[in-house]
Amino acid sequence: MSNGSSMLPDLEIMAQAVHYNDWLFSFVAPYVGNYVVEIGAGIGTFTHRFLSCQRVVCVEPMGEAAQRLRERFRQYGHIEVFEGRIDDKAWVQKRAGTFDTAICLNVLEHIEDDTRACEMIHALLAPGGYFAVVVPALPLLYGTIDKAVGHFRRYARPGLRNVLETAGFSVVDIRYMNVLGVPGWFLTNRILQQKKQGPRQVTFFDLFVVPVARRLEALIPPPFGMSLVAIARKS
Repeated sequence: MSNGSSMLPDLEIMAQAVHYNDWLFSFVAPYVGNYVVEIGAGIGTFTHRFLSCQRVVCVEPMGEAAQRLRERFRQYGHIEVFEGRIDDKAWVQKRAGTFDTAICLNVLEHIEDDTRACEMIHALLAPGGYFAVVVPALPLLYGTIDKAVGHFRRYARPGLRNVLETAGFSVVDIRYMNVLGVPGWFLTNRILQQKKQGPRQVTFFDLFVVPVARRLEALIPPPFGMSLVAIARKS
């Protein structure tokens, strides 16, 4: 998994996509319990949404991002930051079975051995615990931006299901989201071969595309999309 500070500008840009982040979290919110582990918490874009939980542990391998998390949530005694990777076997064994919810939003694609990572997450959960994961979808969209930000892959629905089931999970729900983002991503990522998303692109998408896409997809679930959302359960 990428652990350099070069990821921070991308995290900061996406943190400003308020409508998109609200939409993303709407799929996850019904499954959030009292004891949450957030894998790849970044700079806390979603962490503040767990403030009402009893205990939150943020797993973050980037030193600078982990420090930002500590500073941002210093006043909250129930939020802990673990600066390390989800494949830290000793840490996982220490915390095994202690969480009822695991959250992994746009992180799994950065981990080379995604099945192993999901096995570690499975170990962290108590029986009956939920794992909410969002990943970039459609392998045919993989291009220059994906490479630049450290994505090992984009996922198809059968592939993500296989990873989760191989790790021991039962899949409760798995769906595509953000179909309207596909043409723009294909243009910038495959045809123009840009290496990053600019703040203006993200702002335009967030203000004008996301509200429309969210309303449409609430009525008609799309057959494909920019992202896959999966809810899995530890039996």
